Amino acid sequence: MERLYAACLEPASSYHHSQRQSLYVAGDTTDPGALMLQDAPELDADKFRVSSAPETMVLVGWFDGPAEKAWMLEEGKVVLRLGNRRGSLPIVKSLAAASHILLHGRDYATVPSLFRILPKAGEIWTRTEVTAAGFPSDPSKPADDIFAVFSVVVDDAFKSMSWDGRKIGKAIARFLNRQRPTYKSQLTAIHRERAKPQLVSLADLQIALVPPA
Repeated sequence: MERLYAACLEPASSYHHSQRQSLYVAGDTTDPGALMLQDAPELDADKFRVSSAPETMVLVGWFDGPAEKAWMLEEGKVVLRLGNRRGSLPIVKSLAAASHILLHGRDYATVPSLFRILPKAGEIWTRTEVTAAGFPSDPSKPADDIFAVFSVVVDDAFKSMSWDGRKIGKAIARFLNRQRPTYKSQLTAIHRERAKPQLVSLADLQIALVPPA
């Protein structure tokens, strides 16, 4: 699935519910999320390997407790905090590379399956907007925080799959190291930033699959 990248973020004062910034504005293909994925030969014999896995990008997203998880599952929307508006543009641009989302939370909890992002469904919302929509956001937190909001559905192709939350960080590190041969990611750093959205290929993520009983 071809994805386009956000070109810019408007000032916070210009956001309105009817004029949210799309993640898929055409014209920018310079983001690392557009890197060509390499195959993973050592996974070829894996029973769980899905055809075209090397081309599938998954966004690993965070839910900060049962209330957030319940709202996202009920509404069919995934809400990911990106941080303040000025510091979030590189992250926002790379999110457009993903076609699926895996949700995880504290104590290595995960949501089974993968969510498929609906076409052109990614938008940037302000804290005021996510709160107005009913998402359990803390209104005392910084007003200039922004969120990526995706409309999603459960992908039946992955409905029977479960994920080991303790191995997700290793999968992300594996992906980063394969894409940047001169860079060795630190698992401790990834663990500290677990709440930050991260991209990973499905081929790498399969090391976190829980074998069927």
